[in-house]
Amino acid sequence: MASWNDLLAHLKNRYPIRSEGEGYVLIELGVGDEDGRTRTVEVAQGGRIGDSDWAEISTIVCLASELDPAEALRRNDRLPVGFLASDGDVVRLKYRLPLLGAQPSVIDVPLEAVAVCGDELGPELTDKDLR
Repeated sequence: MASWNDLLAHLKNRYPIRSEGEGYVLIELGVGDEDGRTRTVEVAQGGRIGDSDWAEISTIVCLASELDPAEALRRNDRLPVGFLASDGDVVRLKYRLPLLGAQPSVIDVPLEAVAVCGDELGPELTDKDLR
């Protein structure tokens, strides 16, 4: 079974860590092969349900003031991965996953999917690019 510490060790071994705090890390992920674009993605402890630790992956896609809440709900229905959530002054694309019975590498595919989807979604929602 993977724990938060197992996941953190995997992330530090595989990805460039931009910064780290209590219960989270910020990672810079490449999202554009041709132009060297990167996106900051946060991986945070997602709490515990039953016997399982959970992780949450998120990236900022726009300012909260720039997205109508009804539009965010409509978008949630069509997103290929995760969901939009208000987080203070920003809107984040988030994805949560249980770590019970999983290898730490279980996070790799959704981590990259959130980065790519967030990179495409941000400019689609507003004229700004909040990477």
